[in-house]
Amino acid sequence: MTFVDRLLSTVRQPEYTGENRCWACTVANTGIAMVASVALWAVLAFPAGLGAWSVPAAAALFVVSIASIWLRGYLVPGTPTLTKRYFPDRVLRWFDKAPEPQRTAADIDVEGELMDAGVLEECENVDDLCLDDAFADAWRARIETVREDEVSPELLRDFFPVDVSDLEFDVREDAVMARMDGTLVAQWESDAALIADASAADVFHDRYEEWDTYTFDAQFELVGGLRLFLERCPTCDGPIAFGEEVVESCCREIEVVAMRCEDCGARLFEAELTAEMREGGAETAAAE
Repeated sequence: MTFVDRLLSTVRQPEYTGENRCWACTVANTGIAMVASVALWAVLAFPAGLGAWSVPAAAALFVVSIASIWLRGYLVPGTPTLTKRYFPDRVLRWFDKAPEPQRTAADIDVEGELMDAGVLEECENVDDLCLDDAFADAWRARIETVREDEVSPELLRDFFPVDVSDLEFDVREDAVMARMDGTLVAQWESDAALIADASAADVFHDRYEEWDTYTFDAQFELVGGLRLFLERCPTCDGPIAFGEEVVESCCREIEVVAMRCEDCGARLFEAELTAEMREGGAETAAAE
């Protein structure tokens, strides 16, 4: 390694350059370098009366400043922290450095969000909500493609903000569980429910710009709510039945409202039956 290489390696800050460069910081500091260079030229050219030195001095300052920005990522110390703290989000978004707004499941109204996204709309002939035709067609087409493949982490690429290859699936008769490093991160009633959700997430990702602003739990709630609008089973393509059932836990019997595929028996949705559901109709209350 030459002396120049050793010198540059001492000055260079890899954490703020190359792929890690904050372009908002780079642009801001370049602007500062330009202003400082013009100010130096003006001071030397007029008050100081050193016109002959003004241009070379200003040029030298600008070159040194640009070199510092290129090697270190910024000119003014602390710039990365300052830009994150004081630059408006709308400015940072130009450089892909904006903190993405994250809407969690606790922050959203599922029905309202789906309507805002144009996925649900008022039905034409009944007082109810229906799937948008274009979304329904895209969702169905995606389901038909996905169900030909084996259940795998790749199905969830539009859900998780991490490498899906780190996920492990545990497929059982009554549930499909996704784990990461041994921790349960998601669970579905069946592989049919997983296929429905993964396909819906894929369509959302392609058609709805706001999809990535939802956290995983919010995305999970949104696509889970859409399962109530399925007309055919995602796995066997048969009709879907909606009704009340009794399931047993370790210590008691629980009345639930459930959706299942009539032909293959795959369960798509299950919720404990409440007094509100009894009064308003199980299917309507579950949809709400």
